[in-house]
Amino acid sequence: ELTGLRNSKFLMDYLDTALRHPNKRNKAVQSDEKLFRFDGDRFVVVFDDYEDQDELNKWADKLIRVFEEPIMIGSEKQYLDIQVALVEVNNNHTSADKMLRDATLTLSHIKDRTPIQKAFFNNAMEDNLERQDKIVKVLREVVEGKDCPSFYLEFQPKLDLRSNEIIGFEAFARLRMEELGQIGPDEFIALAE
Repeated sequence: ELTGLRNSKFLMDYLDTALRHPNKRNKAVQSDEKLFRFDGDRFVVVFDDYEDQDELNKWADKLIRVFEEPIMIGSEKQYLDIQVALVEVNNNHTSADKMLRDATLTLSHIKDRTPIQKAFFNNAMEDNLERQDKIVKVLREVVEGKDCPSFYLEFQPKLDLRSNEIIGFEAFARLRMEELGQIGPDEFIALAE
């Protein structure tokens, strides 16, 4: 009602119907474009037919260029930031919910304040998210005292180069998971924070 665009309920119904009745044409969330307001500041464009990723890329670039210009609101110029997640329908997409989760995941890979404003979804993003979820689960178990062997300290000697004697130790936090092996501190500390 606010924008006059199709709403998220219509979007979910439309995508679920499209996924249940596939045809040979390429489909992508992002020619016959349909624009939906998904929520708050998120909009979804569905292409029912397109040639290839290059065509989607060009469309995204065109959209990004539109938002390089300010929008006049009354007498003031307002600049809007835009990020574009491109998700192509594939065999893993069994529901509208899965497609939109993949779009949200793709948006999370676009870092704020970088020149990159668009990204295509790929399975590595999902694999990375699953890996992070597993690490976070183990870290929670460590904090709760349920999994102590995975998290441990490694001591590195500090050497006085003049006397060649050990004068102390530095303690380093380490995380080793049975399923994933050794997890680097740069990865698990960022997730713990």
